[in-house]
Amino acid sequence: MNSSLIRQLISFSQEMPAHAGEIRELITLLETAETQRHRQILEAFLMAHKSIREPLKEYLSAASRKKFRVYDSIPQHLRSRLEQAQTNDTMKSWADTLQSVPRFTKPLPEVSREYIQNARSLWQERVFGNEEVLNTLLRHGLEYARTGQTTPVLLLGPPGVGKTLIAKTYSSILQLPHVFVSGPAACVNRGLAGAPNLYTGAGPGAIVQAMISTKVGNPCICVDEIDKALGGFSGAPNFQNELLSALDDSNTAFHDNYLEMDIDGSHIPYIFTANDKLTISDPLLDRMEVVEMLPPTKDGMLNIIRKFTLPKVLKTYGTDQIRMGDDAIEALVEQLWRSGNRSCRPYQKAVGHLVSGACLQALEAGTTVTISPAEARQAADRFTQGSVRKPIGFLRT
Repeated sequence: MNSSLIRQLISFSQEMPAHAGEIRELITLLETAETQRHRQILEAFLMAHKSIREPLKEYLSAASRKKFRVYDSIPQHLRSRLEQAQTNDTMKSWADTLQSVPRFTKPLPEVSREYIQNARSLWQERVFGNEEVLNTLLRHGLEYARTGQTTPVLLLGPPGVGKTLIAKTYSSILQLPHVFVSGPAACVNRGLAGAPNLYTGAGPGAIVQAMISTKVGNPCICVDEIDKALGGFSGAPNFQNELLSALDDSNTAFHDNYLEMDIDGSHIPYIFTANDKLTISDPLLDRMEVVEMLPPTKDGMLNIIRKFTLPKVLKTYGTDQIRMGDDAIEALVEQLWRSGNRSCRPYQKAVGHLVSGACLQALEAGTTVTISPAEARQAADRFTQGSVRKPIGFLRT
């Protein structure tokens, strides 16, 4: 008898009571058959019982690798709900969500010199400069690869300096799938902890949804604009308080209100973005490492347009009939820089406007079009208007 397989099936039936009867049937077949036929019996059984095919395959494959468990078992007081799932639509939705939560985390990357080199190469492909930020994220990546846990990171800086791009790159350094959570949107939805299964539109919170969508128990969760996630009004969840509970070092598990059970989220790496830390509570800031990001210099902006922005826009339009020389790029940057634009977004918009217009001319004329410095300055003036933000909440007299 293949005792190892039998033990795994028994453990699976304990974690998935809804399929306990089918698993007992499979165990009976295996116990009465020869060991060499166990694999054939298992494959035939999974073909006949499609509902447990994917959960059981995931469980058996995960059991052969060293991973962290997301949760061990379903609480006793919730098991009766699984029996009601056949007749009650509300319970069926709850049971389907519970069964969709991954049981294990993704394996940790192997720490080596090659791991560091790959991370630096990835950074050079996506981000210009910011070596100090890279070194900070690499330290967190090494800590996570060694222990499966790391301190949350807060990217703090003005709009348009590349915080979102760096957050995506951080998940690639960790070799984990990432999920973006909008802080302001989460305040008016189900928040991090979900809505109890008593209300219309109830569902799991953002953490469980991230696990389900990525199919791993440790996705890299990127919370955007956390400084604007105040919450706590009109019955909406207080996002920062929920986050404070999820990041608490003394709690290895967080409670999801929809599932009504604790789930281990200690192996989830977090990275946040914010423009201003004044609206972020001090206890929450104490649980993060704040990484301040400054706008690029004038020379840095020139290099960003040459190496990243212009090639990306040209690739979008799929044409090689457009030329934009250094003189036009310098004229564009000079004009926008003198008007006080330090964000990358006006420069990206101006380059996109120039390339789209040149692409139209090239298609109509059938010749190569070169963007002149005068056209670049004209486009810069177009996107300079309105770039100075008006104060909010005050009447202008």
